[in-house]
Amino acid sequence: MKLRTFLLDEWLERYEGKIRYNLAASTGPSWNLEDLRRLMTEEENEIFQKTPLTYQPGHGTESLRRELAAMYGTKADEIQITTGAAEALLAIFFLAAEPGANVVLPYPGFPPFHAIPESFGLEVRRYELGAKNGFAFDLERVASLVDERTKLVLVNSPHNPTGAVISEADIRALEELTVKRGAQLVVDEVYHPIYRGSAPRSAGEYTRATILGDFSKAFSLSGIRVGWILERDPKRREEYWNARAYFSISNNFPGELIAEVAVRNRETIFDRAREVVASNLSILDQLFREHREILGWVRPEGGMTAFPWLVDGDNARPFCEEAAAKGVLLVPGDCFGFPSHFRLGFGACADGYEKAVEILSGTVAAVS
Repeated sequence: MKLRTFLLDEWLERYEGKIRYNLAASTGPSWNLEDLRRLMTEEENEIFQKTPLTYQPGHGTESLRRELAAMYGTKADEIQITTGAAEALLAIFFLAAEPGANVVLPYPGFPPFHAIPESFGLEVRRYELGAKNGFAFDLERVASLVDERTKLVLVNSPHNPTGAVISEADIRALEELTVKRGAQLVVDEVYHPIYRGSAPRSAGEYTRATILGDFSKAFSLSGIRVGWILERDPKRREEYWNARAYFSISNNFPGELIAEVAVRNRETIFDRAREVVASNLSILDQLFREHREILGWVRPEGGMTAFPWLVDGDNARPFCEEAAAKGVLLVPGDCFGFPSHFRLGFGACADGYEKAVEILSGTVAAVS
């Protein structure tokens, strides 16, 4: 078993702490501990300071699971807390790993989507989200990849890195397909509910799909390393808990308490993210209008990232390296298997985004 090199994190690590404007980030505007302490009640502040730093329940604290369950209108017992969505993916792919089995996944996608199941010996079948059709989800293409050996089908909406959103009708049709084929439907919703227009419902509200969420993206709290799985199937829940008992045992208490506070104050957190995203997207609109002969893009429908490309089809890595040399960090598309593209974040940078895009615009002009 061998994992391929994690090109995305290798690139980000290279520039850690060396870049003024991080437009490579896929998260929203950050919060510090002082910000969050202001959102805590007096009782929560006291608990935060006085609770012993011991092992926590493997399922996650009851109070956090109850708050998360309320977002879907379900029960706390159907929520499994994980160490970020990364551990959730690890557990789900680990449990799918059987001889001869396959999984159906989006391409491009978050790199662990492909690297983890490959390392477990699963056959990875990819359905492409292409720029030519606006990164739209193609139900017929996905259906053609599913057979009796398919263990799971994964969708990511809003999608990283493209910002594409899958309709409720397509999610419902996909659930019907996977139920007929005996496969598990996994919906990665870590960017829900950050959308450009009115927010669609979570798939957890109208399907029995396995739902992945975490506090890194829409909640903009990547440092607390807390994620969750909403799972209606009791057998799978037992398997997730058992896998987690081997992988990480539990989260840390401060992280779960902060997560709980964040869920109770989620509209405050989401509204701030939406405000930053809307402002920064309007700046990007101007960039892509000015350079439409050099840069192509599909304006993202949700999330906090876009996946533009060089119109001439050249490899975007030299362009990203030139931008980094001028203090603006992007992600080369070859980290996702699409060399002419680059990932561009617009959620994390709450201040100075206009200046960053001005520098980026100059870089485009210089390399054209």
